[in-house]
Amino acid sequence: MDYLLDYDHKGHTVCCWSLGTEPQCRQCEPGTAGMEARLASARKCQQAGYTVRIRLSPMVPVVGWREHTRHMIRRLFEEITPDVVTMEPLRFCTHERLVRDFEPGLLDPEFMQAMADIPADAEEWQKSEFPDALRVAMYRVVLDEVARISPRTPVALCREKRRVWDTLAEDLRRMGQSPDDFVCNCGPESAGDDWRLRAATA
Repeated sequence: MDYLLDYDHKGHTVCCWSLGTEPQCRQCEPGTAGMEARLASARKCQQAGYTVRIRLSPMVPVVGWREHTRHMIRRLFEEITPDVVTMEPLRFCTHERLVRDFEPGLLDPEFMQAMADIPADAEEWQKSEFPDALRVAMYRVVLDEVARISPRTPVALCREKRRVWDTLAEDLRRMGQSPDDFVCNCGPESAGDDWRLRAATA
């Protein structure tokens, strides 16, 4: 990505990285850059004057995901100051696909059991994503750590249901975010002079 560094982007270009924990990058995304390499690239672009954003997508609940996620968030803010962080857990995977596509014992057993317990007559979308309570648990780890380290950085949920936004309303409100008015990576309010996009980097 060094070829980007000398462009005269005039501050009009946003660079966005999909970021995962180191175990996720290594064990679930072979052949891709690791967590530290992605952060190093983001840091170079920020130093070159680009706006940088982070997508925690997909968030894969490998065993120990809470500790790995907290470490990732700490490293993220040690290296860069993103104008927004957007997050989305792993989706479009039924229990059968998780068993087929991931090494045994790699994913948190609570998540695997929850997927196995989804009734056979459930809607297809319900069979293909972690239950609300587990997604909320993943979100809260990120929200709490970001609020502790960089409370002015807005965090958004990607393609999430209103009821989940409402569950997290208090956590998100402290960052100026709500389901009816939020900034994210690629939504209608993702560019421009919105105060939330300027808050963390001001």
